[in-house]
Amino acid sequence: MADDSELDYIRTFLLRIHTVTTPKHITEARAIKLINDTSKMIVGAPEIMGTYLDIITKRYKVDVYEASEPLLMTAINNIVDGINKLNIREDITSFTRPGILLNGRFISGTIAKESGRTKVWKQQITLEFEWCTS
Repeated sequence: MADDSELDYIRTFLLRIHTVTTPKHITEARAIKLINDTSKMIVGAPEIMGTYLDIITKRYKVDVYEASEPLLMTAINNIVDGINKLNIREDITSFTRPGILLNGRFISGTIAKESGRTKVWKQQITLEFEWCTS
């Protein structure tokens, strides 16, 4: 599927930096439980944080689910490393950086939790991206 929106770009970015996961965004899967994989992410709708000239800053909540705590930490580390590569313009395998995507930041994360019944580890993280409007 071709990337047509900012949510598509973020989904593809997450897939390329953590290749063992199945990332979707809110318009593809309304809930994380609809993604049939043990390693999965869902990107929520953006919150606009502000603008400056032709740059708009948006925050995204991303739910990350992994089969174990070490796998969850690997996913988080891959996201941090991927954002660093994005910001210094380093190549990311199989990811073509969209011209409108300027920079990213890892803002925060909730406390990681293990689900009692399924033993799946989950955490919600907040990512911020700057986009060029023209």
